[in-house]
Amino acid sequence: MNGVAVKGKALPLADDRQGLLFLGIDGGGSRCRALLKSADGEILGEGEGKCANPVIDYVATIASITSAARQALAHAGLGYSHISRLVVGAGLAGLHLPSARLQMSQWHHPFYRLYLDTDLEVANLGAHDGEDGGLIILGTGFAALAKAEGRRIPIGGYGFPVNATGSGSWLGLEAVKAVLLAADGLGPATSLTACLMPDDDPLRLATEFQNASATSYATLAPHVLTAAEKGDYVAGQLVQDAAEFVSQVIRRMRHTGVNKIVLCGSISQFVLPYLADSDTQILTAARYSPQEGAIMMAMAQFDRAPAKLESSRGGER
Repeated sequence: MNGVAVKGKALPLADDRQGLLFLGIDGGGSRCRALLKSADGEILGEGEGKCANPVIDYVATIASITSAARQALAHAGLGYSHISRLVVGAGLAGLHLPSARLQMSQWHHPFYRLYLDTDLEVANLGAHDGEDGGLIILGTGFAALAKAEGRRIPIGGYGFPVNATGSGSWLGLEAVKAVLLAADGLGPATSLTACLMPDDDPLRLATEFQNASATSYATLAPHVLTAAEKGDYVAGQLVQDAAEFVSQVIRRMRHTGVNKIVLCGSISQFVLPYLADSDTQILTAARYSPQEGAIMMAMAQFDRAPAKLESSRGGER
């Protein structure tokens, strides 16, 4: 194998993928998913971890990425020692914040190479296979990105609680607020009370979620979605409000020149029935997964990289 010596270790040149494996990471506030492929594109394995948003929990994020990588290797029949062969592309929630990106870039990771970007960027790349298009993520949080005619227009993504409308964390927060209002006789009765406050103790509920994270609030979203499906007025109105917000984002994207949009994330399927036909007509299915998009990003970065390779000195943009 051709190579260059870095700190006494022979490494392949940037255009030499021999012996390397490519891992795509899609990391969000609730879970982390990994896809392992060979250098020639064969899918070898998959893995999953928990929270992978460094803004929420940096330590949990690196643990989740490592765990997902280990699982993907095991799924491929490979031991943990092969982790040093991985060229990793990681799209992470929260990475648009400079402080989070800097912290992640300083991680002394176990991989051969690590390339970082936002979950939004890699999801858009995979969804449209590198072509123009829009992407709306409704998961634990909310973020959107439109790419058209060489322009990149980010929408939202500022984080919970200031900018998470329509997301799982927002549904959970609004549900707690609605239950507490109902308990004080200031809001309509809702079946969410029995789910969130079975002990009929508003103070306990308020204390539990006083300083809760986005991930904690997002765990309440399934209760809201189930209640909405059963006809609860309050829960149904929350899902309707989420859909109206998505409709606003779609209209904004149309104005940028985008003519195809992918709506994804754990909450997206629940708002779809509430959208108008004019909105759903522009929606399309993703071509590839965010994990595939992360691998596309990693491969492109790897092929462009100069021969000054660092095997475990932190991530690279």
